[in-house]
Amino acid sequence: MSPSKIYYVEDDRDDAELLTEVFSEKGYDIRVFPNPIELFHQLHSDELLPTLIILDINLPLMDGIEALRLLKAEPKFLRIPVALLSTNPRQGSLVDEKQLYFMKPAQFADYEGIVAKMLAHAAEGRSNGRY
Repeated sequence: MSPSKIYYVEDDRDDAELLTEVFSEKGYDIRVFPNPIELFHQLHSDELLPTLIILDINLPLMDGIEALRLLKAEPKFLRIPVALLSTNPRQGSLVDEKQLYFMKPAQFADYEGIVAKMLAHAAEGRSNGRY
């Protein structure tokens, strides 16, 4: 079964549109949140949790690394697959090597491979009974 509910936390409108377009071309809709606080409000009200969360690392109010820590600390959200994105290569050192992490590409076409890996990661979580 493929992922069906995808949340993306991104404060840069252009970046959000790029990734949304690539997912759309593959037949997926994603919901974009401008900061992690709004994401958490939505998650706490959801009856059906998302099958994938994508977090930008550079975010207002709370960075993506801290949002990931909070997601993993909450039993209800622990099993949701999460992917991290960043434009800053130095931030990769802040990410656990087991965590799915990508540098935002400069070319639109390079998002294709990233999205494919994110979808595979989410589908793998589903088939392993993670959620």
